[in-house]
Formats: sequence, C-alpha cells, structure tokens
Amino acid sequence: MHIASRKKKGYISGRKVAPAGDDPNIDEWGTEDTLVKSWLINSRIDRLMSLFVQCGTTKESHQGGRPLAEYYNELSSIFMELDYLRPNDMTYIADIEKQRKHTAEDWVYIFLAGLDHSLDQVSGCVLSTSPLPSLEEAYSLVRREAHRQVTMGTEDYFESSAMAIHKNNTQPTTFTPIDSSSRFCTHCNSTRHIIDVCWRKHGYPEWYKLKQAEMKNKK
Repeated sequence: MHIASRKKKGYISGRKVAPAGDDPNIDEWGTEDTLVKSWLINSRIDRLMSLFVQCGTTKESHQGGRPLAEYYNELSSIFMELDYLRPNDMTYIADIEKQRKHTAEDWVYIFLAGLDHSLDQVSGCVLSTSPLPSLEEAYSLVRREAHRQVTMGTEDYFESSAMAIHKNNTQPTTFTPIDSSSRFCTHCNSTRHIIDVCWRKHGYPEWYKLKQAEMKNKK
C-alpha cells in the first residue's frame, strides 16, 4: 500500500521499464527503483535483507505477470549467484546443515512472496505445509495450479464457443428464392436458364424425353 500510495507500483509490475542507457532519465529511474527496493527490504524480515540488495532490479523479485517458468528460472539464477558470492564458512557440520536449511527456506519464501495474486491460494497452501517443501517442490506445486488455471480458462472459452455455435444452429435457417427470370442463355437466346445448363446445347435429360413421349401417346 505504501508503494501504491507513492505511485511507484510500476517498478514492481514491470510497467515502469528501465530506459535506454543514453536516456537522460536513466539516473532518475535508477534512483526511484533503488528507493522502491529499499521499501521492500524494510518490509521483509532482517535475514532476507541481504538477498534483495543483490537483486538486479525490483522487478526481478516479483513475477509481475510474466510466465511462471521465466520468473522461477530468473530467481534460481540469482539464488545460485548468491550461494557463490556468499559461501557458508561455518566449521561444524550441524551448523552448516542448519544454515543451509535456513537459506533453502529463504528461497521458498522469496519465490512465494513474488508470485502473482492469482496464485495466492496455492502459495498459502505451500506455506502451511510442514516441513516446508524445497524450492523445486514448491515450484512444482505452484506450476500445477498455474497449469490448472490456464486449462480451466481454455475450457471455459471452448464451452462458451460451443454454446454460441449450438445457439446459432438452433435458429431456423431462411432461404431467399432465386429469381430465375433474370437469367439469360446466350446459346438459345431464352430466359430462365444460362448456357451451362442449356438442354439444346448439352442435350435433353432422359426423364424429359420420357415425359415428352408419354404426352405424345396420350394425344
């Protein structure tokens, strides 16, 4: 709410795109993006602060309407880089494992916190799971829900399309009779037909010949 009230939400959603390097507004954009990032840092718990400081821009820590796979892969790359830049220097195995567990949980928290609002429900379900799943497991659960939402949206589209087609098919079809008097045959100079179906040119059909014979017999 604080970010929205300051009209800086575009830095999170991605609408406020970074200008080109030679743009005169690049410094102003960088200052405001850093400011928004600082607000986000202050709203997180202390042990996550160092992670967001090293993110490239504010948008990288949020999905912002991007495909889920793109958001996840980008975060994973950042996490791998942080692991490299900040190695675990503890001595005892128990401490190393404890720190590794805390770091893994941090990754899950950050991933879930940056998801789009449409995935809030599955995000809450993952957070309520005990023990907390790994980042890969959390991504798998969220991806399944995202796929379900896409599938349901597609099914709704096809269902509405099918209903529209059915409605159109149930409506009576009207035919406009063709005015044959407007047709003219250039072969026999007669009306009501064209040269393509002219009997004098292409021959009379058998049923017509039989009918003419019957009429002669009656006479």
